[in-house]
Amino acid sequence: MSENTGPDERETLTEQLSELDEMIQAGRYAPATVLANELLDSYPHSAEVPTAIADIYRTRQMWAEAAEFYELAIQHGAGGEATVPLEAVRRRLSAQASVQPDSSRVQRPASGVWWVYAGAAAMVVLGLVIVFITLRWPSGPSASGPGTTRATPSQPPVRRSPTARQLTQAPPTLPSPPPPAQTTAAPSAPDLQGTPRASLPPVIITRRMIGPVSDRDYNIARVLGSLTWPDGTPMSEDVAVLMDPYTAYAVITFQIPKALEVEDLFAAVVRQSYTLATTALRTDAGINYITVRALATITTPDKEERTVVAYRANTKRQTIDHWAELGGEPSINELWNRVFATSWWNPNVDREKIR
Repeated sequence: MSENTGPDERETLTEQLSELDEMIQAGRYAPATVLANELLDSYPHSAEVPTAIADIYRTRQMWAEAAEFYELAIQHGAGGEATVPLEAVRRRLSAQASVQPDSSRVQRPASGVWWVYAGAAAMVVLGLVIVFITLRWPSGPSASGPGTTRATPSQPPVRRSPTARQLTQAPPTLPSPPPPAQTTAAPSAPDLQGTPRASLPPVIITRRMIGPVSDRDYNIARVLGSLTWPDGTPMSEDVAVLMDPYTAYAVITFQIPKALEVEDLFAAVVRQSYTLATTALRTDAGINYITVRALATITTPDKEERTVVAYRANTKRQTIDHWAELGGEPSINELWNRVFATSWWNPNVDREKIR
C-alpha cells in the first residue's frame, strides 16, 4: 500500500474489502457503492485499494467495472498486479463486443428463392380450397323419397384452437416497477439483503459521491443543513444526501468541523448522526434505510491534511420509530450497539478532538 498503514489499519482494510466482496456477491449494490467510496476516500493515493476492488469485480465477471479500477490502480503506481489482469479484462470486453450481430453481414435469400416460396404457398392454398369445396358439396341425389337416401356430407376437418396450456404460456415479461416509495409501506425485511439481484441494474462505482444530484436530494440536504452541532456550529453546506427512491435507501454524508468545540468528539458525532437520521426520516417518508457517514480532515505525521471517513453506521425507519416510542434520547452505548448497525469508528481519528 502506498500510504503508511499500521497492522490495525491493514486489518481493518482487509475486513472492509471482504465485506465489499460479500455485498457484491449478494447483489447489495447500494451499500457496496458506499463502502467502495469510503475506501477510496480513506486511501486516495493507494494502488492496493482499487486493485483489490478490481479483483472483486473481475471475479464476479463484471468486466467494465474491473477495467475502471485497474486503470485507477495503474495511475497510482500499480505494477503487474494490475496491468496483467487489465489486459485479460480488456480481452473479455473485446470478445463481448465482437459477438454483437452485424446487420450488414446477414445473408438474405436470393430473389429466385422468394418466387419458389410464393409458388409453394399458392399451391397449398389452392389445395385447401379444393378440399373444402369437395367436402362441403352433397355427394348424392338431392331428392329424398322412398328407397332413396341423402348422403350426409362429410364433416370438414376441425382446426383445433390453442390449448389452455398454450394460451397461458405467454412470453415472460419484466416485473412492473414498484409504486413510489412515499406510498409504499415499510418492508418487513431487516435490510437490503433480500432485494432480488435481477431487479437491480449494473452499478459502476464512482470515485466519490457527488451530491446533491436531484431536487429530492437537495431538499433533504437543505433541511439537514439547517441543523446545528451541540456547540452551536451550523451544519450549513457540510452535508450531502444521495437518495435512491427505488430501494428507499439514503446515504447522508457530513463534514466534522475542525474547530468543533466539544469535550468528546466521538459522542458528539454519534449523537449528530442520530439527529440527522431522525430528521431525514421525518423530512422524506420514502426513506426506509439510511447509511450515515462522517468525514474528518486530519493532519498526517507528514504534516499533510487528509480527509477520511471518521464514522459510519446504518439504521432503518423501523428502529428509529421504536426508539421514538420509548421516549427520551438513547445513550451513546444504545446508539452504538442498538440504534445503529455495523457502527465503525476510524482508528486513525482521535475520539476526543480532530488533530
